Amino acid sequence: MKAPVTLMLLVGFCAVVSPAVGQAHTSGADAVRNVDWASMRFGAPIPETLPTADSNDPVEAGFARQWLELLLQAPEHDQLVRETLKILSGPRNPNDQWSYDARAALRGLVRTAVPNGRNARVFCSDIGCLCYVERDVPPGHALYWTPIIYTKLKTGRGPEAPFGPRDTFDYVLHPSRTHRVAWELTIVGHSADLVPRSPVGELIVP
Repeated sequence: MKAPVTLMLLVGFCAVVSPAVGQAHTSGADAVRNVDWASMRFGAPIPETLPTADSNDPVEAGFARQWLELLLQAPEHDQLVRETLKILSGPRNPNDQWSYDARAALRGLVRTAVPNGRNARVFCSDIGCLCYVERDVPPGHALYWTPIIYTKLKTGRGPEAPFGPRDTFDYVLHPSRTHRVAWELTIVGHSADLVPRSPVGELIVP
């Protein structure tokens, strides 16, 4: 009797795993094409269907130019978004140690500093970094109007290695309102041609 039982278990196991075996991985480019960007409103969160990989490719890391260009609908965000798009202008150089260390540091901050953070993604190149995370901060909380990652980078133990004195830090903050998703985007500038300046934070009020 043991042989038939073993055979039945094996057949059942194959039936469970076989659909996944033949499934093809959806690339970041395919995920971007599958998003209905025309229907997305200003201030919308990054679609969860986009990947969140630790990748040298900005799209595979989960950042689509289409999402950032939505912010250009508000003239006051124009300069900041255009600077942000420069970071996505090409892949990360795999030999660039700063961007690797910066990516690890930002992911660490998201894990430890953002309460109930979700849909997080980080991309770094030699120009700078983008760090996006959705937060669960209720109205009335001390952090409701506060960009968490940006604040950590600017105060306390935040601006440590690999971030240096010439790096700049900016943010876009979308606080929660009723059913809308609250998110923050941190922008780190690390261009060799970057001129130090005072940071300019941007707030999106839904």
